Amino acid sequence: MRFSFFLLLIISCHSTPKSPTKIIAGKNKDSIVLKLDVSKYPATKKNIVQLVKNQHPEKFNGTYSKLFVDAVTDSIIPYWYGTKWNFYGNTETPQQGTIACGYFVTTVLKDAGCPINRVRLAQYPSEKIITSLVSKKSIRRYSNVPLKEFIDDIKKQGEGLFVIGLDNHVGFLLNDDKGVWFIHSNYVNPGCVAKQDANNNSILYYSKYRITGKLSTDDNFVLSWRKNIESKRL
Repeated sequence: MRFSFFLLLIISCHSTPKSPTKIIAGKNKDSIVLKLDVSKYPATKKNIVQLVKNQHPEKFNGTYSKLFVDAVTDSIIPYWYGTKWNFYGNTETPQQGTIACGYFVTTVLKDAGCPINRVRLAQYPSEKIITSLVSKKSIRRYSNVPLKEFIDDIKKQGEGLFVIGLDNHVGFLLNDDKGVWFIHSNYVNPGCVAKQDANNNSILYYSKYRITGKLSTDDNFVLSWRKNIESKRL
């Protein structure tokens, strides 16, 4: 049974949490928003650098792949949940101001330690964002493919983190042991950055074109992230 059936707490997307985490159920009770203390965000970014620097250089890329996914999905993204969406939003601070879908993707990657130009990349069409990040072998394109068939193919590619481009939108796809999740700055309900069950997402459902780039298994991408992190001073 999907996690969405167990969401019991419904709160406003823009309310101030009384505890470190809260859950928000969207219209279809499939959205998750975890609000954290944003004052700890700079320290969290430094912790990512420290964690990577503490690894042994001879470790194979799979180790760093997992570190990258954890850094993005467990450390950086949760601070952004609940940040309001706006077409022109380009805030660099979680939960303050507004963030457009492209800026959400590029800001998260930059704050996780990726060597990218946050502003320039965010202004590209979603396809160019993806082709700028990963090699051709990490990219798949889907035209007029039913959502279930699309998600089944994502599952076949194994667990990991993707950037996904749609007709008029861009975000992350996370395939983990609990399912496939669409993490994005949502321009419809709930109107903010949220993590949603990909199986029930209307934006994914109605998009006729989808393109994915799997970040976490692209060797060149992971290596560039690792080298950029290792070059940083604490």
